[in-house]
Amino acid sequence: GERRHTISEYELQLLKHKYGLSMQGWIHRAEQAGVLPKGAATKLRQRFEQRGWKMVEPGRPYPEEKPTRHERLVMHALAEQVVSESRAAELLGMPLQQFWAEVEASYDPHDAERPDAPRSGSGS
Repeated sequence: GERRHTISEYELQLLKHKYGLSMQGWIHRAEQAGVLPKGAATKLRQRFEQRGWKMVEPGRPYPEEKPTRHERLVMHALAEQVVSESRAAELLGMPLQQFWAEVEASYDPHDAERPDAPRSGSGS
């Protein structure tokens, strides 16, 4: 990218939340790519250290990642009728009522045409 003189803390926060790399990681990467001069990167790192941001960066923390592959595979098997709702709930480690509640919560409340909406009391 274009060579810069510095990067603002706000820009670093935006990058952190968009791509999931820490603010200090972005400083390092910008320096490594030649976008940010070594002196500017050093000043930013010193500012982070002086403000106590080396361990806890300012702004909202980046949300923790949640693995979803297992859940997607179970829901795919349910949609293809390979497993029943009760088996899907079991595979996801939750009671059937909780499973129904979570599936129900994931739908648009205005979508009345949901052929795969959970059916209360069906232990299929």
